[in-house]
Amino acid sequence: MAQVILSAVGTAVAGPVGGAIGLAVGAAIDSAALDALTPARRVGPRIPELRLSGAAEGAPMAAVFGRARVAGQVIWAARFKERWLDGRSGGGKGARTTSAAYSLSFAVAVCEGPIEGIGRVWADGKPMDMAGVVMRVHTGAEDQGPDPLIAAVEGPSDAGGTPAYRGAA
Repeated sequence: MAQVILSAVGTAVAGPVGGAIGLAVGAAIDSAALDALTPARRVGPRIPELRLSGAAEGAPMAAVFGRARVAGQVIWAARFKERWLDGRSGGGKGARTTSAAYSLSFAVAVCEGPIEGIGRVWADGKPMDMAGVVMRVHTGAEDQGPDPLIAAVEGPSDAGGTPAYRGAA
């Protein structure tokens, strides 16, 4: 609105040059007013693609007796899921923010089976907090069936879609 008014006043006072100056000043005022009324929206970073480390076909698998800290091999992974979360920073009148949250389902072969269970899970050299993490442990028995999530994604095992990873924990 200031753009129209200042353009008309500038034209009346100083002709076409005054109209152009009034138009520019009015545009700046309108822009500042709109920016003050609508807080900025901050969008967080995204993960364009995900690479899982440690996945190597034919890599040797550890044979563990007792307890041992071993690195696992990623043997299966689904596509990661992306969710967008809206919020505000700095309280009720702060800038609106949008951030992405990701989840991923994957399977890791730890060692030759059978095993009794998994003690602790380590990530980047530190024990991982497993609260909120869904983990199914397959003991690596020779008669173990396919994981239900892998079967749901890959298809039934009788059609050759889902390996059972027998002998691998």
